[in-house]
Amino acid sequence: MRFPRHPDAIAGVLKAHKLEGSTIGIVGQEPYPPFYFLPPLPAALGLGLKKALPNVTFKPVAHRLAGLMFRQSDEELAVIRHAAAVGDEMARAMVDAARPGVPESDVYAAGTAVGLRAGVGAPGMLLWSGDAFVAWGPPSWMHRPQAPRVLEEGDVLLAEVFVSFGMKETQHQVGIAIGDVHPEVERAAELARRSYDAGLEVLRPGRRFGDVVEAMRAPIDAAGGSYLHPVVHGLNPFGTVSGVSLAIGQLPEAKAYDVHAEIPRIMHDMVLEPGMTFAFEPNCALGRRSANIGGTVIVGDDEAIQLLARQEERYPGLEGEAVRSALAVGGLCARILTLIDAHFGRYDLSQVRFTVLMILYHFADQVWTPAALARTVRVSRPTVTGVLQVLERDGWVERRPDPSDGRRVQLRLTASGRKRFSGIMDDHFKRVIAAFEPLQDHDHAALRDGMAEMAAAFEALAGEET
Repeated sequence: MRFPRHPDAIAGVLKAHKLEGSTIGIVGQEPYPPFYFLPPLPAALGLGLKKALPNVTFKPVAHRLAGLMFRQSDEELAVIRHAAAVGDEMARAMVDAARPGVPESDVYAAGTAVGLRAGVGAPGMLLWSGDAFVAWGPPSWMHRPQAPRVLEEGDVLLAEVFVSFGMKETQHQVGIAIGDVHPEVERAAELARRSYDAGLEVLRPGRRFGDVVEAMRAPIDAAGGSYLHPVVHGLNPFGTVSGVSLAIGQLPEAKAYDVHAEIPRIMHDMVLEPGMTFAFEPNCALGRRSANIGGTVIVGDDEAIQLLARQEERYPGLEGEAVRSALAVGGLCARILTLIDAHFGRYDLSQVRFTVLMILYHFADQVWTPAALARTVRVSRPTVTGVLQVLERDGWVERRPDPSDGRRVQLRLTASGRKRFSGIMDDHFKRVIAAFEPLQDHDHAALRDGMAEMAAAFEALAGEET
């Protein structure tokens, strides 16, 4: 092997082999995203070769060469599995390090340290955090003179971890919720998971790479989501990549910079074979909130092989329907709470305040104390105390001494509160009927049965027994 870098030196090698009138394959005349959206061959080198070898026909062969390299041997796959296992430990260390008050750099360092101690190459990572952002790349503190961002409650930290071992690479998508995140982040994560599962179903020998891309994009496109980066690309070598229009190009402020954020489709017609490796990195941006999941996947003889050994070993059944249902219900609950808050917000009320008013409105003949309301609404006494203070301040509720016990007070609606709430109830139930009336009778029954089963499942989750 020879490594000349100057065009005249390269021409000298070809002439020494009497190839100055031949057709020569060349790597670098085709796009290689995401690093090179245009052919990366330096212009001076390309022009110099044409000048030195005017009778040589140079033919781009990068994609054909990549196709020959994609299928890994058993020995190579063993190296890739080891790299993936270390990458999984790096991701776990990052999860353990991430919490409010910790700078991004500590999370970055925690993952990198695990990789270096394990003797693999950890050539940096992509990492961003915040409650709402559309960005992808190395953290800004690595190229700007600024302190690393400090994580806060409600943040999501997204990262892409790279592991290199024995000249083979694995990639690991890390998504960490710092406490309770925005419901749109939960929804984006659910869509990313659907994309991941759809890709696994299609990653089979004989299918095209483009089939995998289309399957993975379908759930995100259908939901109106956009992308931070490709949903899938090849590994060992990179080569193939899903074409996407990036979310950053859709931001209003991007128009001022004439941002053209497109990643081209590369090698979508490549037929899959056992032993090929891919980076599954489904990601979804809903406005400025996003989620990113995934890792390295191998094309098996008859199904996809996920290199997520740590999680599968620790939590048998992690990939099963039970966990998927729990995650889906959790995301739905967060979404429902957001929508309920929006509904009652039109009356300048919360759901708890509305429920307290409804009890006092419909059961005005009963004696209501703060303790009785707390038991009925199923909230704590401090919560009811805070709710009543707001309702009294706004003229909804009044307190009166209990005739039978001077130490207690009774609660009831004021005259103006009763009148105002009557109008709210009329509007509320009109909206409820309009929203749920399209369901058929059997749909209502199935919905109630399903809710009872979900309630039992979550009661078991909250219980002490495991």
